[in-house]
Amino acid sequence: MEQIELTAQESETAIASTFNVLKKRLSASAENTKIRRVGFKGGNVLSTLHWNPLYGFWVVLDKNQVENHHWIAFGLENPFESKRPTLLITCEINSPKTGIDRRCGGLYASDNEGKQYLLSRGKLAGGRKGIGKHGFLNSLRSRGFNAFIDVKFSNNKINECIVIGDIDSQSFIVNLSNYLKEVDIYKRSIFDNAQENTADDLFTNEVTNAFSPEYEGPISYSVSSVIERNNLHGRVVNQLNDKINENYGSDFERSNSIPCDLILLDRRNKNKYLFEIKTIVSTSDLYKALGQLLFHGHEIKAFKRIMVLPQEYNTLFSSYIEVIKKLDIHILYYSISLLSERQTINFDLAALGKLIDNN
Repeated sequence: MEQIELTAQESETAIASTFNVLKKRLSASAENTKIRRVGFKGGNVLSTLHWNPLYGFWVVLDKNQVENHHWIAFGLENPFESKRPTLLITCEINSPKTGIDRRCGGLYASDNEGKQYLLSRGKLAGGRKGIGKHGFLNSLRSRGFNAFIDVKFSNNKINECIVIGDIDSQSFIVNLSNYLKEVDIYKRSIFDNAQENTADDLFTNEVTNAFSPEYEGPISYSVSSVIERNNLHGRVVNQLNDKINENYGSDFERSNSIPCDLILLDRRNKNKYLFEIKTIVSTSDLYKALGQLLFHGHEIKAFKRIMVLPQEYNTLFSSYIEVIKKLDIHILYYSISLLSERQTINFDLAALGKLIDNN
């Protein structure tokens, strides 16, 4: 892959223009907004959060909150669901409004074609001892996060930064989401105590003919007002179960009695089909689904292991998908459409039929 050359944006006009492009892109990709109180070192403030449920993050973009830089804060908590009175910031990728300011965690840059990029210096404010730039960069490298690039500045200095992506590119949102999850993983590795569970607590080999529909909303919380949350994961599980029941009801027993989303037991030959469903588009969720299918599929001796994914994976992670298929994992895609203010899950029924008819 040809190495791109990036030059930092330093003029007030260029920076303001790129901030507007970034705000437009992130606002357009968000499903809805919510005014919530966001906490930071020394205080908190009511802010408008743009929430992206598909990629699992919110963002605040405010050019007036701080005098000398654009405030660009990200978090991973669902602002419609969280009971916290003040939401936690995962990281800030703030850009100076003009010139060079290494105290800011972010900056914009341009390439020779005029494309605009968001970059991070890797600076983190964790509020705990041990959280900082040096440790975070080491964490990224140890986990194979290869997105470092040299950026040129007007003073002829070159600094290494983390390139999150071309703001207008198709992959920008997923790249940003992956970066935020890397920050979260690093922070948790510092101050979270891992909870250990034994394998015996996680599964049972028994598959009972008892599918329990997952809750799909509304969920009510008493946080200043009633919040209604529709559970996308629950809707995907339930609608997949409904489609199988409609088309193959007499052929299969269905269960979700172990920590997996859906199991089919073929009444004819006793073959077991294991489904794992993901609703967020990220490499971490892809790896998680792979591990769950391999682990639980071995325990129940699954005939087929099937990963159920949003259609976006087919284009954004095509190389990953090809490797997963070589591990004898099957893929079933779905898309989401909005009909009469209700989300409808659309499955490829022909592909589903081939998966469970081809014994």
